Amino acid sequence: MIELHDVELLDDGRRLTDRPVTLQVRPGRFTAIVGSADVAKTELLRVIAGERRPDAGSVAGAPAGGEAVWIPQGNHLSLALTALENVAVPLIAAGIEGPTAAAHAQEVLEAVGLGESQGHLVEELSGGQQQRVAIARGLAHLSAYLFADEPTTALDAGNRRKMLHLLAERAAHGVAVVVTTNDPDSLAGVADDVLTLD
Repeated sequence: MIELHDVELLDDGRRLTDRPVTLQVRPGRFTAIVGSADVAKTELLRVIAGERRPDAGSVAGAPAGGEAVWIPQGNHLSLALTALENVAVPLIAAGIEGPTAAAHAQEVLEAVGLGESQGHLVEELSGGQQQRVAIARGLAHLSAYLFADEPTTALDAGNRRKMLHLLAERAAHGVAVVVTTNDPDSLAGVADDVLTLD
């Protein structure tokens, strides 16, 4: 479990959140951090993930290397690879054999609705499809923590809900899932815990 107690984030002495943040990120829970584009959702997520120290307050239990998967804002895909390769190559780099990695990559691409597009190069995919490949890449890794920074921004309403439900399934299997979003309406019936920043 990751625990934040009275965490504050500052930028040139200006507080980035409306109040100190106290939060528990627990296994098997889907935690959503909600707020408009100008609040420090990403910076708070980086604190939770152990990538940034808070300017005040404390963090306990930040994940060690290999315990967490990060789905970054923007897709960060390799344009030289196909959708399948973008999902499979990180698995191979993590020590999974090629055929097993490819089979698992195919499975998660089908789950995000891209089974028929797995052989397409990234540049041949729409922005929404690319984002779903990035989500599939994150879902392919089995880890204790999954952090997703605005993962559904480029998606239509139907795909947004579908992707959030796939992330919630990871939580249902014991993963601690933390997602930032500026779309609180899509979280109805999905998130277990919601932190709203102003």
